[in-house]
Amino acid sequence: MSYANTANSFKPLIMCSKAKKLRVAIPKIINLKTLFMNKKIYSLIATLFTILSLISCTHGARDFDKGGNIIGVDLDTIQFQPSINDLFEKVEIIPLETNKESIIESASRLKHQVYNDRHYILAVKQNKLFVFDRKGNFVKTIEKIGNGPGEYRMIYDFEISRFDGKLHLMTPYGRMLIYDSAGEKFIESFHLPDSIRAVHQFKILNEDIYVFNSDSENSDLYFYSKSKNEVVSSLSVMPNFLTATPFKYARTPFYYYKDSLRYFMGYDGTVFNINPENFSLDKRYFLDFGKRNFILKDLPLNESVVYYYEYYKSIANKIATGFAIYFETDKYLISRYKYKNNLNYIFYNKTNKKLMSVYKVKEDVQLGLSFIERDTLYYFVPVEFAHLYVNDKIVSAGNFDKLQKLTSDSNMFMIKYVLK
Repeated sequence: MSYANTANSFKPLIMCSKAKKLRVAIPKIINLKTLFMNKKIYSLIATLFTILSLISCTHGARDFDKGGNIIGVDLDTIQFQPSINDLFEKVEIIPLETNKESIIESASRLKHQVYNDRHYILAVKQNKLFVFDRKGNFVKTIEKIGNGPGEYRMIYDFEISRFDGKLHLMTPYGRMLIYDSAGEKFIESFHLPDSIRAVHQFKILNEDIYVFNSDSENSDLYFYSKSKNEVVSSLSVMPNFLTATPFKYARTPFYYYKDSLRYFMGYDGTVFNINPENFSLDKRYFLDFGKRNFILKDLPLNESVVYYYEYYKSIANKIATGFAIYFETDKYLISRYKYKNNLNYIFYNKTNKKLMSVYKVKEDVQLGLSFIERDTLYYFVPVEFAHLYVNDKIVSAGNFDKLQKLTSDSNMFMIKYVLK
């Protein structure tokens, strides 16, 4: 998918733009002298043109996705500050045990997976995989620093396969190390071709195919077949110049929903399903912010990094962009986007079509969501920032007491949000 194809895929927005041009062009063929002699006729025709243009825009939106999965978001009318109780059945904190081996030094660049009632947390900056139980008790670290078989110098991503339970650790240079689920027994490894200089995230599409994402290559997605030991397909899904701009996605552009692997665009939040049959991207969801949509074709090409940061600042209060996460459950579609310099979470209820957008809840704390397990969301918070995310209005008294006992030397804690 080239840059041109990406721009052309947003037909509803382009069609609306054409409709506006139509409203200007058509009156030129009408006798203006006669028209102004009868204001009622003029008013009637003007109204007709407006209705036709709106129909054209609506029709284009429907054409965008035959499944009708365009979600209209009006930031002027959406509920921006719901109560925590409007969203979650329960909120609690889980302090992570503190000892010299268990300390996670930074909340940035963390990756998380729950497997067999244990939390696996990759701290990329520390090159370690931390393991805690459900209550936050420290179990162990998995660390394979070295140059021998089953060892690495740097680790960027991990996953415990939903197909065979094996632990996968990925280096940024395209090497995959595979262990048993405990991370104790090294099983095998494979390496992407040397022509692929760097990869930054991966997901396991099925029992044979791995999908790798690169932030720095001409092709963003690589489909690797383990049985064939080769890259069987690749896709370029965004122009290269975007990777050094604020419009690029953060952390990872992937998420799982049931048996499907989704991919989303960081600049406008369009969600695709990755088709395992032909390795294509099928449009799934589009959050339509109307006049506040980010339009890729409006962004000048190949300017300096400084230019794009200044451009971003100039439009930050006008558009919604910077889609850093997506989660999906049977009931909800959840994303985080940036608008007016705030990181807002949007909740779309698939059942009743209700939308809510959250920066702060009514209980006067920010919302933080980083990882999901079924209907439960998690966020990692260093103790010094606890007051921003937790207070005695959103957790039980007994649970809040656990927070009061933490000190500046304590390990960070998890916030656990159980969706309604």
